[in-house]
Amino acid sequence: LPPQLEDTFQRESVAIEDPELTQAIKTGKLRVRWVPVSVWHTLDRPCSWIEFAELGADAAYIASRGVDVVLVVDWSALALYERVAQRQSPRDGPQIPMVFLNFRVYHAMPDISEDDREFYRRMETRALEIADDSRGAAICLCRGDKESLTLLMDSRVEESIALFVNFPCLRDEAFQRSLGFPLVPPSRRFITCIVRLAPEKGAHRFAEMIEELGSDFLHSQGLVPFLCGAVSNKDYGTAVHQRLKRACPFSKIESFLNSTQLLNVLSETLINVHPATYEAYGMTIIEAASMGAASLVHYENVGARDLLSSGGVDHFFETDFTEPRSAARRLREILGDRVGIKDVGARARVEALTWDEQAHAGRIYEILASIGVGDAVV
Repeated sequence: LPPQLEDTFQRESVAIEDPELTQAIKTGKLRVRWVPVSVWHTLDRPCSWIEFAELGADAAYIASRGVDVVLVVDWSALALYERVAQRQSPRDGPQIPMVFLNFRVYHAMPDISEDDREFYRRMETRALEIADDSRGAAICLCRGDKESLTLLMDSRVEESIALFVNFPCLRDEAFQRSLGFPLVPPSRRFITCIVRLAPEKGAHRFAEMIEELGSDFLHSQGLVPFLCGAVSNKDYGTAVHQRLKRACPFSKIESFLNSTQLLNVLSETLINVHPATYEAYGMTIIEAASMGAASLVHYENVGARDLLSSGGVDHFFETDFTEPRSAARRLREILGDRVGIKDVGARARVEALTWDEQAHAGRIYEILASIGVGDAVV
């Protein structure tokens, strides 16, 4: 980097827990540039997407030389790609193909304003058009998201763009831990809910369901509610915590668990409750499955359902989370068949282990090859 940019863009300044990635950075195999924006940990409309594009343009343009393809994650990174493309001159060669990695279809999220929905619709449509015009592709996380993105396209783009589905992969740590884990553990006592504490994730529905079940029933069954999730809205998070503790004083609440702690909890989980009514994927559902824990999910719009369905059989339980009291009755019904719960969990574990990091990366390379990018430099 030019000296004047060294203070702003720092190599190895992103904290990465994975030892393989850390080693790749140290050896220069992977290069990381940090863009110090003012709003972080969120990628919805109020995030620093304009600032990210402005501050990152110089470094990204320099880094783009000799690159075969650019992977753009979500609409919020699109402006940075456009800044780089605008700077290219004929001597730089043809426009670098863009692959739009759509980790969430923002315009399809429930409970957002129509103004926000229209904004996301415009940005995601633009991303699809640029991916098409640059001879690139688009990748999303599940079949439902592919259908939502297809509806944004005009007939020209729909006929020509390469739009693929690639499930997120189970982290290697979870995969290896699962291989050594007994299929039938000695004890499963937790009813877990592992979601970020924001209204769209639905943790309040979990608290309401525990109210409906009642602490006496849970105690009689030897079950303990366990809520874990970072608080992104302080007032909301406090209200959910208080409601859950009132409903069941022996509930466990954690704002953060590292990967080992999370897998430990999931190894003792009887059933995982995932109360979001829209979830692009829901990785904790797959992580729970890897440890043999079945999940109760919304009856639609949850991407992880795709991986956990095979041969016309669903390896999860479903309910309508827009009616928490009804969902609680469904949960109570499920809890009445412990053998059935463990059977679903065991089958879910088999499906979860079919899609590891190697399978996911292999799919990425298949997609790149299909658009004419061979041994890609990304």
